Amino acid sequence: MPIRLAFAVLVAAGGAIAYLASLGPARVPIALGPELSWEAPLWVLAAGAFAAGALLAIALGLIRDRSRPIRAVEADPGEEASASAAEIYREGVDAAAAGRPAAAVAAAVRR
Repeated sequence: MPIRLAFAVLVAAGGAIAYLASLGPARVPIALGPELSWEAPLWVLAAGAFAAGALLAIALGLIRDRSRPIRAVEADPGEEASASAAEIYREGVDAAAAGRPAAAVAAAVRR
């Protein structure tokens, strides 16, 4: 995770905890509806805010890590990525018909 994003998540989680702590030391009311509220202990809200921040940081890190290979392929497609499946198949069949099994296997394994 980039340091700037981690810092932003940390500041947001700290701000949420500080806000909840300012509401009251013992219990914090959470509005669930127009006339319905739940009195939660402050430590539950602080732990929940920390867990939400941690899950957000993990999710954003996973999204970034999973999108890196996709961006790399889009930036530099190369020969293998640009060949269609039909071209690769035809190359393998031609190599097998010509009696070059190593070339046929190489064409079949290529993406």
